[in-house]
Amino acid sequence: MSQTDLLCESCGYTIAGLPETGNCPECGTPIPQSLPEARSGSAWQTRIRTGKPAAIGAWLFTSWSILRHPGPSFRVLRADMPGVRSLLAINLLASGALLALPWTGVWLYDPARGSRGASGVLLQLASLIVITLVAALILLFLTWVECLGIRFFAARRSWRLTHAMAWQVCAHASVGWLAAGPCVWAALLLTSTLAGSTQLIAGIVSVRDLIGGGLIFTAILVGMLAFEVLVYLGVRQCRFANPPRLADGPGGDTIAP
Repeated sequence: MSQTDLLCESCGYTIAGLPETGNCPECGTPIPQSLPEARSGSAWQTRIRTGKPAAIGAWLFTSWSILRHPGPSFRVLRADMPGVRSLLAINLLASGALLALPWTGVWLYDPARGSRGASGVLLQLASLIVITLVAALILLFLTWVECLGIRFFAARRSWRLTHAMAWQVCAHASVGWLAAGPCVWAALLLTSTLAGSTQLIAGIVSVRDLIGGGLIFTAILVGMLAFEVLVYLGVRQCRFANPPRLADGPGGDTIAP
């Protein structure tokens, strides 16, 4: 199959040239469900594609839809690129900020930081920005690796997961990374209750630090697991996704009208 063949989105059978009111000869799925027009796009994609500026409402609605109804939400994603970068930037920067906040003490009371005056506040803000950017870049790298991975396995299974569709799936699933932030906060709070566990193990690391490190690592894994589950659900709904028709605008692979 080529990147632009019209396929049944349930089984991958080529339905080009068949009556658009019929059913797939292979699996019986109604052909209208596989037409490019059935993929109207998420709220975020629709807003960006129509030239409107990014809005918090569209982001919240898209994120809630992906988390609450992942199957139907991924089923309507458009297989083109508009909206990928902005959605990834928001999700990854927000996730990075949630991971950075407890380490910089911005929302945690710290008399030592407060006594430094304006210079201390500026140092905190600079630390927050740097750690947020570093965390977001790490998450972007992991997301990029995931995108390469799903395309590799899709090819191995004879699925057609286009470049644009893979990035849309990963961009929309990246809201799962947000789960890591609150879990890290909880891990740090639990670690702070282990104040008496300062005995060193092998003279190197304390029991508290060892347990705390394990809790923080587990918290980050929770975010990764949430992201991975959403990606899996997205790939299942988009493995034979048909790109928009050529007359429907640029932005990715297209099929002739």
